[in-house]
Amino acid sequence: MRYLLLLLLLVFPRSMAQRPKAPGPISFSVLSAGDTVKIGFSWGPGARATSYTVTRTVSATNGSWTVVADSQSGGAKSPGSLSLPNTFSYTATALHHTMWLSAIPWDSVTVSVGIASVNSVGTSASISASKRIIRSTPGIPGPVAFDSTVGTIVLPSTGNLALGASRMVCAFKTFGSGAVAEWTAEKPSCDSIYTAYVPASVRSAVTASMQAHTDSLAVTCVTWASSLPLSVQVVPRASCSSAATVTGIGLTLRFPSDALRYTLASR
Repeated sequence: MRYLLLLLLLVFPRSMAQRPKAPGPISFSVLSAGDTVKIGFSWGPGARATSYTVTRTVSATNGSWTVVADSQSGGAKSPGSLSLPNTFSYTATALHHTMWLSAIPWDSVTVSVGIASVNSVGTSASISASKRIIRSTPGIPGPVAFDSTVGTIVLPSTGNLALGASRMVCAFKTFGSGAVAEWTAEKPSCDSIYTAYVPASVRSAVTASMQAHTDSLAVTCVTWASSLPLSVQVVPRASCSSAATVTGIGLTLRFPSDALRYTLASR
């Protein structure tokens, strides 16, 4: 009988692999709630777990939500655009996850997370938790500053144009603050003129709203005309283009310093 008992202990060891236990409770932290909602959540470890299965869902919302970024180790990792609900396997040792959810428009949402422990034997029961989020009210904007458009200048404003010769001239938008903006579409043709004739401090004074105003052809369409049609030919690169080629076809043309009037110089 003694030998039989010893044999059973050898065949059936006291310690056998077991399913993992369910993880601990889930806690949420809402990090931001604008167009993109940044949510962190963490949970306690499940005994014998080697990984976790995480399921994310949303409900009670007027938005159509997607996951636009994930972080399992501190930095955002873009997964593209994952529709919810979404389930993934989590193997990081730090039991904390951050996700960026996006929906436009939205005013409220309930985010739910379910987590189950996993090992080579099987999967534990799942735990879950939910967080109700109301969209943050936007803050009051800062003081309003007006910067009215003054007009348009043409550069270079001085120079000689001989009979039969051509050169590029460009128009630039000026603003009340002294800033001078270049049309983005014409940078290949005009950037060298812009940087050569407009000081860096003036170029750097252009704000995003000034640039948007300049680039909007609905309000800043440039048209070209010459006060000396028999002496010069002005050909814009395209409709509303701020770049044009000027060719001398008659008398020699001299550009005055104010770029507003032309005077004839005898040959």
